[in-house]
Amino acid sequence: MFSISRQSAKAKGRAGEMEVLGMLSNIIRQEYATRGWPWPEHGVLRRGPNGKDIVGLAWLAPEVKRHEKVNDFSMEMWWNQAKDNAPKGSEAVLLWRQNNACWRVRMFGRLAFGAGGAVRCPVDITIENFLLWFQHRLRFEYDKLASSVSRASNS
Repeated sequence: MFSISRQSAKAKGRAGEMEVLGMLSNIIRQEYATRGWPWPEHGVLRRGPNGKDIVGLAWLAPEVKRHEKVNDFSMEMWWNQAKDNAPKGSEAVLLWRQNNACWRVRMFGRLAFGAGGAVRCPVDITIENFLLWFQHRLRFEYDKLASSVSRASNS
């Protein structure tokens, strides 16, 4: 029976983190260019210390998993880890990919039920939908930042 070595599993995990880091960094780089902001020498995002997969945006707490096989038990374990590790006020996001499969994402969503009401619950979405959400949320956060800097300089 084939057993993946611990070292090989860690390498696969790092490769997954770098893959996701690249996708997110591309969107951030485009937003910087659109705003005419200079790109920071070391970028915005990086692999994090102490079990944090990717750091650099206070409002986002991504947990990245790249595994040979994915089952319901591992999904629940990873989702709990993502929620537990997310700092207060940040969005817990689990990004996972099984061998030879597409990236998937679990995060909290709001399911509307009429008269303006909604229920907050975990939802599983495609990586494309997540990246679209990420782009819009990034713009919102950067608009807030630009507005606060503008107000501060006018004071």
